[in-house]
Order: sequence, then C-alpha cells, then structure tokens
Amino acid sequence: MWFIRVSEDSRCPTDVQCVWAGNGVVDLAIRGSLGDVEHVRLNTLEEPRSLTRHGLEIRLMELLPYPVSTGSIDPADYVVELEVEPVGTR
Repeated sequence: MWFIRVSEDSRCPTDVQCVWAGNGVVDLAIRGSLGDVEHVRLNTLEEPRSLTRHGLEIRLMELLPYPVSTGSIDPADYVVELEVEPVGTR
C-alpha cells in the first residue's frame, strides 16, 4: 500500500473558527495478492474513514500538517498516518 496524494483538503485552518470542521481526502493504492492495484480514498471526517481489503482493516488516523489561513500546503509536505490491523482484532 502506498500514499498517492491528498486530493482534497477543506479542513478548517487552525487559526480560524469555522462552522464545519472540513474534510481531507487521501488517495491510496493497494496492491493485491495477484499484483493488481486498487486505488481507494479515505476521509478525515466523512465516510469512508476506513476500509477492509485483503484481510486487513485500514484506517486513516491523521493527515498533517493542518492548514492555516495564511498559507498553503506544499503537496510534498503532507504526511498520512494509517492504522493497519488484521480484520477482527479490534
């Protein structure tokens, strides 16, 4: 599995009060046992925030850095924290 990009980041900047917290969308690629590649999306706020593939539950835990109103985030600066566990261990 690998991180491709952040395809959407409408999260509320840390230095602003917002009515809605916003959402970040992370694009991932998952390689199956036969070498096939599936592209999936996980969200920070909206569903799906997790998914099950190949006997693993994959959850998006955090997307950093958090936006600030005075600047933009360079796509290369994004860091994604995922939690990956075998299905049924939670």
